[in-house]
Amino acid sequence: MSDWLQNQIRSFESLQGKTVKRWVGIEMALQETEDGIPEFRHDSVRYFQMSRIDAELKDEPTARFVTSQGKDVFGLIRYDDLAEIVVHDEEDWGNFLCARVVHELPTGRIKEVKVLTESNVISEVRLQIDADEIGLFAGEVYDDFDKKYSVRFLAECVLLQLNGERPEVLSFSPGG
Repeated sequence: MSDWLQNQIRSFESLQGKTVKRWVGIEMALQETEDGIPEFRHDSVRYFQMSRIDAELKDEPTARFVTSQGKDVFGLIRYDDLAEIVVHDEEDWGNFLCARVVHELPTGRIKEVKVLTESNVISEVRLQIDADEIGLFAGEVYDDFDKKYSVRFLAECVLLQLNGERPEVLSFSPGG
């Protein structure tokens, strides 16, 4: 295991004991309709597909999660030097990428962090907040046309789950 990968693992593990105030992300549509309208949800897809997700922490700098390409595959990384995500109004839902507050994820103290590796990249990170477990996965939802989707792991997006399922949509509004 490379020093760089070990440092990335430690940066995720360092989140244990930190308190998340708010989650902000850039969600990526699964596909566009024939009319060019982006679709962000489908019953068969158990993930939110994000290009990036940020955990705004209490009394700490924001932790920013993206993917980075390894030799042959993508893995999760913390890249805290990225600029702040600017959340606009509801018009963003008309774009393929939507910056929004991710109200569906729990906030509070991170009790436990689990980091899993595969193919020399971080494939998955699990964050325990109270009784909830947030799953972050390097992967991507592919449109196999006719609204049939498949998930490929170790790909270029950050896939999110809450307690092993796609989070229940509380608010389909990107605003704060």
